[in-house]
Amino acid sequence: MSLALNPRGSLYRDETLKTTTVRAGNPAALQEFERMQESGSWAIYRVRRIYGAKAGSVEPKKGTVQRAVEKEQVFSTQLEALDALRAKAHRGKWPVDVANGLHYAYVEYRTDSYPSREEYYVVAPARVESKTRYGIDAFNAQWQPQQFGISFPAGA
Repeated sequence: MSLALNPRGSLYRDETLKTTTVRAGNPAALQEFERMQESGSWAIYRVRRIYGAKAGSVEPKKGTVQRAVEKEQVFSTQLEALDALRAKAHRGKWPVDVANGLHYAYVEYRTDSYPSREEYYVVAPARVESKTRYGIDAFNAQWQPQQFGISFPAGA
């Protein structure tokens, strides 16, 4: 779930927990992970981040980051969710990136200058409910004025 909600959020500095487990040769843990992946429902999540600029910095540096996670649709299987994500990406003409076994349909990539923002849809186990720090209306009020990053045109 951590990597679904943040593709750059590996547990360790240079690798994911799954990579560490594979390298350690722990098949029991990997089998349990696979069992958990297959046993529950899956969802498409919309993830948006606003990267603020650090106050008082001469060069624009990353400041406070705000995140909104919205559970859009729940499916019985991962395959159903992936098919729906691919269809959504096709309609929106958004690129789909695959990282750490997860599929991300990017509406907007963040930039390396701040302020910036990003938006993507991802398929992940349906274990997280929609959430933002101060509520979705407050997040949307800050999201709308932000026009940073690379946007992809909405599809028909």
